[in-house]
Order: sequence, then structure tokens, then C-alpha cells
Amino acid sequence: MLHVTCVIIEHDNKFLICQRSASMKLPLKWEFPLRLYPFLCKWTGGLLAIAEHAQAIWVDKSELQGYDWAEADLPIVRELLDIR
Repeated sequence: MLHVTCVIIEHDNKFLICQRSASMKLPLKWEFPLRLYPFLCKWTGGLLAIAEHAQAIWVDKSELQGYDWAEADLPIVRELLDIR
């Protein structure tokens, strides 16, 4: 099993989510950028650039359940909905 960290970036009460590109494993699934160890961070500014993903968007917590998430990210989504 791979142990992977991921970052959950929050800004103005919205979360940054990324959609996998068609050429990536689990194409077009949504994920946070395997066993994931999430870290919640605040966006303080700068330029956002994506290298592999099809798109990156900011969404409100209330919108998180409306995306087709990668299986590994579902527990993180549930936790965010419960704690915030």
C-alpha cells in the first residue's frame, strides 16, 4: 500500500478540487492533489498552475458531494462535511 499525503486547500470558505485528466489513472475522477494523509491548509495567494489535471476549481463545502470522487478521497470528503 502506498502512503501518500495530500493537501486540502481552503480559501474564502471554498475548497480547491482537481479533476483528473482523461490520460490519468481513474480518468475524470475528482480528487484532492492509497492511503491518504490529508493536511488542511489556507491559500494565502500566488499563482495556481496545474500540470496533470484537466481542471482545478474552488467549490463550497455544500457542493462537495456533487462530484464524482476517486474512491480514496471519499473518506476525506465525508470528514470535511462532518467537521466544518
